[in-house]
Amino acid sequence: MRFTINPKRFLALLAVLLRAVPKKPLDPNLGNIRLTMQKGKLNAEVTDGDIFLLTVVDTTDADAKSDGDILVPAQLLKDLLTSVNPDDTLEISTEGESLLVAWSNGNARLPWFDATPWPQRKAPDKGSATIKELPLDSEQLVKVFQKTLPATLDEPDKPALDAILLDLGTEKSTAVSSNMRILVCYPLEATVPDPVQLLLPADAATMLVPIMQRAQKDAPKDDKGNSGTVNATVTADELRTEVSCGTFLLTCSAVRSKFPDYRKIFPQPGQAPLLIDRDEFLSSLKRTASTINGGGSAIVLDLCGNSLRTTMTDPLAGAVIHESLSLVNYGGDDLQIAFNAKQIVTLLDMFDSGELCLHFDGPRKAVLVTPGEGNNDLLSAIIMPVQVPQNDKK
Repeated sequence: MRFTINPKRFLALLAVLLRAVPKKPLDPNLGNIRLTMQKGKLNAEVTDGDIFLLTVVDTTDADAKSDGDILVPAQLLKDLLTSVNPDDTLEISTEGESLLVAWSNGNARLPWFDATPWPQRKAPDKGSATIKELPLDSEQLVKVFQKTLPATLDEPDKPALDAILLDLGTEKSTAVSSNMRILVCYPLEATVPDPVQLLLPADAATMLVPIMQRAQKDAPKDDKGNSGTVNATVTADELRTEVSCGTFLLTCSAVRSKFPDYRKIFPQPGQAPLLIDRDEFLSSLKRTASTINGGGSAIVLDLCGNSLRTTMTDPLAGAVIHESLSLVNYGGDDLQIAFNAKQIVTLLDMFDSGELCLHFDGPRKAVLVTPGEGNNDLLSAIIMPVQVPQNDKK
């Protein structure tokens, strides 16, 4: 194997690829990056055993006669690339049991290993695929994932909630996620001939964000510097999901659990919602939660007329903090309701700045949160209340 490469470009690709390399792999082979040279074309691949991430690497002076398939310690390779001049040129070749990396004023030798133990990447069967090469605007998909990932549940025994549901329809599509306390929905600009649902693992969606951003950055530009639409193409069968974007290809196992029927959970908008500025409300809640230092504790909201008071109590420390907000608009009945402090802060963080509408239907029922007038956010969500702490009950 022998080729010449730009270290800056190679390092940019590695920064994306290394997200799929486990920090403490059970299988030591998975701490490597696989470099495959075939007919002068270089592929780089990493995996954590489930998610496979592959990209084509631009090279020059590649020797078409020196095909090879090797494993190289991923972190060592990244550290080396970080240390050399990004404007230099690297000449990389295998010499015996070493990978020789040479630049203008130096060289280094890294170990390499045979790629035979590397796990086999399996693509979806296009003959039985439920989704066949569905193009999605990568810029919009990045936004969708950034809006829905915070509400996923990082628990291996609940795989359907450790994922984003892509609910694809003939007229409209929606991305949905939930951690059992919060459920969020965000529109997805895609339609399919027949309705189908796809659960994309949260880890895969997290990796796809920098992949799509990299693909957008690398896309050819016109005279005005615009690259046009860069699509991420999705193919899936019952066992595997594959997403390609630019030079990258991600493959992962399908989530075979069932996502809750979110349409039955969403309440109808109330007649007299609370209208409040998102930034002011969020700042107040963060101050209250950080002062008590109890993100997992309950924060109580007391609504009376056009005033809102937040209360959080730490019974062990004997501390109580109140904060009142007067710039609210509420025409409903007086209400006392409590939320998990960490969860409501997480939810409000997901919305854009501007006015929010909170639709209440009593102290124990789900609260619908939607953008208010002048807020162009497309996110909608519900949050489940918790029991009002005994010391805070009216």
